[in-house]
Amino acid sequence: MYIPKNYIPYLDGLRALAVIAVILYHSDNTWLPGGYLGVEVFFVISGFIITNLLYNEWQTTGNINFWRFYQKRLKRLLPALVTLALVVWIWVLLFHPEDINQILKDLPYGLSFTANLDYILNNRSYFEALGRQRLFEHLWSLGIEFQFYIIWPFVCIWLFQKKPYVIVMIMVLIGLFGYAWMSYLYIPEQDPSRIYFGTDTRIGGFLVGAVTAMLVQNWPLQLKVIYDSAFSLLGILMIGILLFFLNTLKSNNDFLYYGGFALSGIVSGVIIFYCHSIWLTRQDSYEARLTRHDPLVTLLSNRIMVWLGLRSYGIYLWHWPIFGLVQKDIDIDLEDPFLFILRLILILSFTEISYRLIETPIRQGFIRTLLTKQRKNYWQMGMRVAILVFMFIGGCCLYLFTIEAMDRKQDNEMVVATTSFPQIQKPPSSSQPSNTPNIKPHILYDINPSNKYINKVQTNKDNQGRILAIGDSVMISGFAELLQHLPGSVIDARVGRQMSDASILLKDTYKPKPGSIVLVHLGHNGQFGKWHLKHIMDRIPEHVVLVFINLKLPRNYENTNNQLLSDFANHHSEVQLIDWKGKSSQDRKNFANDGMHLTMHGARSYAKTVRNALCNLDMQFIFCKQPLPAPLEVQYPKATEEIIASNSPTTKLQPKTRKSKKSSRNRSKIGRKNRKRNRNRRRNRRKNRKKRER
Repeated sequence: MYIPKNYIPYLDGLRALAVIAVILYHSDNTWLPGGYLGVEVFFVISGFIITNLLYNEWQTTGNINFWRFYQKRLKRLLPALVTLALVVWIWVLLFHPEDINQILKDLPYGLSFTANLDYILNNRSYFEALGRQRLFEHLWSLGIEFQFYIIWPFVCIWLFQKKPYVIVMIMVLIGLFGYAWMSYLYIPEQDPSRIYFGTDTRIGGFLVGAVTAMLVQNWPLQLKVIYDSAFSLLGILMIGILLFFLNTLKSNNDFLYYGGFALSGIVSGVIIFYCHSIWLTRQDSYEARLTRHDPLVTLLSNRIMVWLGLRSYGIYLWHWPIFGLVQKDIDIDLEDPFLFILRLILILSFTEISYRLIETPIRQGFIRTLLTKQRKNYWQMGMRVAILVFMFIGGCCLYLFTIEAMDRKQDNEMVVATTSFPQIQKPPSSSQPSNTPNIKPHILYDINPSNKYINKVQTNKDNQGRILAIGDSVMISGFAELLQHLPGSVIDARVGRQMSDASILLKDTYKPKPGSIVLVHLGHNGQFGKWHLKHIMDRIPEHVVLVFINLKLPRNYENTNNQLLSDFANHHSEVQLIDWKGKSSQDRKNFANDGMHLTMHGARSYAKTVRNALCNLDMQFIFCKQPLPAPLEVQYPKATEEIIASNSPTTKLQPKTRKSKKSSRNRSKIGRKNRKRNRNRRRNRRKNRKKRER
């Protein structure tokens, strides 16, 4: 196998470590709670490689060829990305047409490397769980990386005109500014998505890699250290610290934004610095360097790690859509170990096919050869034309099928939050039609007027009863049944609500009275910590019972959050826990296609489970002595199960009716017959008029 002279295998080994961490984290964050830091390692590696390449070119030619630089970057990124987009598009179109709107909305931003900017400008939360996870959500990191590629060469043109130590100092200042800006913007117990997606707040990792590259380039004598056992301890220490961060630094830890990202980036930079030092101590062959007995370099240069590292970009691209399309209890019935193995096989298979058949040939100039090599074989030329025509026709058909799928009515989705209640206010007159849902007047709701989606439900807090329920979009999907089963209760639910919001509500809005219950069903939109539960309990007055409801959702933090709730309830006698996951897991009819939000059947089961649990507390609720209420009659035809738009974080109010193809064809035939009959009548009238004139 040919190996380039300047090829450095340990970088691919470090890439492999980063992508393994990301996959383990997204599989189940209890396996590697800090695995998301693998993305920060990727940023450091990118900063090192890009700065190294640009500086080498500057030293050799005295200039930077921007066109060639961007051409290489696009040739590296686009083939696998376009392949992923096409395969996921077709898969969703065939098997999950209800998600096609989400695909069509996210795809342009993903392909243009602006996904992170779209999330920031539209205030989209990275931690909001609503519907099936966005299949291109992970492209936010690719957007940050490419935006760095766009800006950094122009900065380097200015920097490289200065002395090396000045360059390093400026790079250090820029990196420190990025990390300081991250700390400044972060507000504890609030959604950090703006910080997570921002190129300005994540620039620090790239600058750590850039500083490392400048140290390697300008101080080679200091780097070419003499290998001994004492120096090897530095590498072992650094990789140990990085693994410690990956294993302990959870995504909801405030320290992450006050130095956690910075430390993980710096440790990654030191690992690259160390490995390059060891690598440069040998001036002989590549094979001789591989046999060097340094533990860290040997580990990262292992053939398996290098194989994974060479494909790390493809593995990262494919893993997220595969995780989203192969979900437990939704798409397939497999236990966690077997589900992980199946996902891993699919990821590696798609990655290898893309790497062998798409990425490698294009990087080696296949397209240029295809376009520039002149051939006199007209048969081959005709085949090329036929392939292009076939691709064009196939693309048109794919587009038409997509439009058809967008109009297709989907069933078995989310419960309509605004079900029909008895009218108490005077109904509107026929001259003043109202689009307002038929809701009891003491229920407040927030609707986006542009698309008529509910994103908040709240019963009037002045009408407080003995039960206060605080929830998110899952509670919205079942609040109507909950009100029927718990009459007089106060419900406050909002899409995207975090566990930390409950303590704020209890501090600023609600003051539970003795003898009442505070019911909390949160945690679907991200991981929380024990301190969040403690803050909620601190806001609860004496003689008020705090009741949590555990979670059923296809996310990697489900087990972590449920374990925290269980442990907290076991250690505090005044806290109760309702096992919604255990009650609901056996019946798939409880959930919409996302495996989390409730159908009408699920809403009734949810309300019944909560009611029975509260009645078992022996608090003498009046409704416990009454029979279960009858199922609600909803306002819309078949409105117990209404489609939820995948690209909107809320519940649609009014179903769209779609006319069948058959009725359309019948109307077309009738129209043609009528037009023909009218033409014949006009023709006959003209003939009769001419006869009379004669």
